[in-house]
Amino acid sequence: MVLLKKHEDCIAQAAEIIRSGKLAVIPTDTIYGFSTVDTEEGALLIQKAKGRSPEKAFIRLISSPEEIKRYSPAEINPRLTGYWPGAVTIIVPVSGGGTMAFRCPGDIWLRKLIKEIGRPVFSTSVNISGSSPLVRAEDIERQFGDTADLIVVDDEATAGQNETGKLPSTLVDASVYPYRILRQGEVFIPDSCLSF
Repeated sequence: MVLLKKHEDCIAQAAEIIRSGKLAVIPTDTIYGFSTVDTEEGALLIQKAKGRSPEKAFIRLISSPEEIKRYSPAEINPRLTGYWPGAVTIIVPVSGGGTMAFRCPGDIWLRKLIKEIGRPVFSTSVNISGSSPLVRAEDIERQFGDTADLIVVDDEATAGQNETGKLPSTLVDASVYPYRILRQGEVFIPDSCLSF
């Protein structure tokens, strides 16, 4: 199924499909991403679509900056979380042990979608593992139209306006101290945000 992001029922329809554990491609504030609910079954769906190793973890998108407190007991530098909503992914220690990567996206539509779903969703670039991310809706439909249960099309991306210049999110490991920048992406993070 293909839906236009601007369609008035898009959020409700997309939320129902994703909430049911199906695989979707949705536009984010950076690039298009594979998304589904954050379950073991959801991770397997994305791994199969991408041909990705199960050792690589996925980013979880949340609907508000405050939501991170539900998953991590860590006190995070407020200058770092101040970039939320936005294209910054933060790895944090989580309750029960281990770490997870979270991002509160800058796109209002996407935050409304996540809130409607009622839980975090996985997000990762749309591509076969090891190849470049697909940024044009028509290319995504051609390669993954039979794999994804839903593709949400952003008009700007369809028109080719997002083909260049968009970077993935900046990735910061806040499970260590001082924090480490693992990937410099869309948002520049100064050193002052890496310790407090």
